[in-house]
Amino acid sequence: MSHLFHENVNICIASVDYGPVFVQEPDDIIFPTDSDEKKVALNCEARGNPVPNYRWLRNGTEIDLESDYRYSLIDGAFIISNPSEAKDFGHYQCLAANTFGSILSREIILQFAFGDASNHLILCCPLLLPPSIFPRIRVFSNDQSYRLSSGHVWM
Repeated sequence: MSHLFHENVNICIASVDYGPVFVQEPDDIIFPTDSDEKKVALNCEARGNPVPNYRWLRNGTEIDLESDYRYSLIDGAFIISNPSEAKDFGHYQCLAANTFGSILSREIILQFAFGDASNHLILCCPLLLPPSIFPRIRVFSNDQSYRLSSGHVWM
C-alpha cells in the first residue's frame, strides 16, 4: 500500500495481492526434425501479484534449467535450443507460483516428425486417440504454423 500526499489530502492506493492465473497455457507441438529452426518454445504466461515465477516439468519431473546448456526460460516460455527427439520428446507442464499460490498447466506433448519428398508430414510417434479427444497441435514448417485437427492439417 502506498500513500500520496498533496495539499492536506491523503490518497491511499491499495494493490490487491492474488495467486497466479493463466493468460496462456502451452499447446502441443510437433517439431520437424529437418527444420531450419534451431529451437522450440513452449509458451506459458500467468498474471498474479506478486508477479509469478515459472518452473517446467517433463514427464512429471521438474526440469533443472542448469542441467543442460540448451535450456532457457524467458518470462514463462521454456526454450530448448537444438531440440533432440531422444532428449526432449515428452509431456510438459508449466508451473506458475507466487506467495499466494501456484497453478499447473494442462499437460502438453512435444513430438518430433520429419517431412518426405512429397511434402507430407510423418509423425515419429503417431497419436492413437479417437477424434473426440484429439489434442490441439501446432505444426511448424518454414516459419509458418499450422493447426492439426483430427489427423488433418489445416492451413
